[in-house]
Amino acid sequence: MVTRLKKFLHGQQGAIAIMAVFVIPLLIGFLTLSIDFGSLFDQKRKLQQASDTGAINGAWALVYQSSAQAYNYALDAANKNSFSSTMGTFTFNNPPSTGAFIGDPLAVEVKLSQPGNLRLLKYFGIDSITLNTRSVASTKILPICAFMTSASVSGVTSSSALTLSGGANVRMDNCGIGINATGSAAMSIVGNSTLTTDFVAIVGNYKSTSNANLNIKNGIDTGVPPIQDPFINLKPPSFSGCTTNNYSTKSKVTLNPGVYCGGMSLTGKANVTLNPGVYIIDRGSLSLGAQSQMTGKDVTFILTSSTNSNYPTVTIAGGASTNLSASPTGQWAGFLFFEDRRASGLTHSVTGGSAQILSGILYFPSSSLKYAGSTSAAGSVCVQLAANTITFTGGATLGSSCPTESAFKIGKVKLVE
Repeated sequence: MVTRLKKFLHGQQGAIAIMAVFVIPLLIGFLTLSIDFGSLFDQKRKLQQASDTGAINGAWALVYQSSAQAYNYALDAANKNSFSSTMGTFTFNNPPSTGAFIGDPLAVEVKLSQPGNLRLLKYFGIDSITLNTRSVASTKILPICAFMTSASVSGVTSSSALTLSGGANVRMDNCGIGINATGSAAMSIVGNSTLTTDFVAIVGNYKSTSNANLNIKNGIDTGVPPIQDPFINLKPPSFSGCTTNNYSTKSKVTLNPGVYCGGMSLTGKANVTLNPGVYIIDRGSLSLGAQSQMTGKDVTFILTSSTNSNYPTVTIAGGASTNLSASPTGQWAGFLFFEDRRASGLTHSVTGGSAQILSGILYFPSSSLKYAGSTSAAGSVCVQLAANTITFTGGATLGSSCPTESAFKIGKVKLVE
């Protein structure tokens, strides 16, 4: 039997050799295909990730910057994720040119085209394969109720741009929070404090303790592009002279718009009614002492200095009462307080038990804003806070409900295609 098998195999050697001539190249070809197509699949996956990231970053920039900036952010993100703009083709569309979101101005489309890296197929006559990906990200615009304006926190002892401590209770309905600070603790929620809002977007990151309560309807996004300040080039109005100097009262009076040099002080049981218009506080401070009252409709306070020094601060002490609203029309429409951005390192404060109704923008771009004690602003129609830093301590409660056309805006970005 063994002899017969040897004879059979010996007789088939030629056939086996011929078969090997055909089979071995096929095996090599299949092996080549598996290696290169496996590599191409991985390259395509990474390129898809690049277009996804580009679309998401472009959409964030669309919310906070402009369409032109959105292009730059999308391209930069793609280049950092396995795409090379020197080798491939980058296409950016706002609105998208195809798909379910075609024509949507709040959506961004990114298309990437790039040659695949072939290892062995080129030896079999396949010189190139082009990889193509497409991604679409959409945005939802929400108003901002609290905006921390600066990339760096300066002139303050805290390293956080937004701080809640000591049992602070901050509620902002139908709006969100935007923080431009870049630090790892740009937002700090500690000490059994509660934050309730629709959305938080932070350029940096945040920290919270185990006993903090975060009720964020649409979540917290970190690492977002800087949020644009629409008033960065707005300056105080020109003025000369003084309507009054170092104004102080403890009586019931009605005041008219004008230039209040050296500040405005309410002491004792002062009860001040403001006629509509612009009140320029030139140096000094706007101070409301305990038990004082201030009421005004369609008013704006401009905080500035004719000498570029001694910039005014706002202080509302414990027990004071305010009912103030900004004008909906005119040059200073929407502004309740406007701080000259040349001021730096100041602290504006509302403390201990102040009962307040505020409606409008409180704009302190270069300074800190402090809410402390058992402050309550729950009666506010629409309060928008903008400052270098904002701190809530004690039982501070801020209620705010703003329309979508508000001055400061924030967005929620989602990958949809």
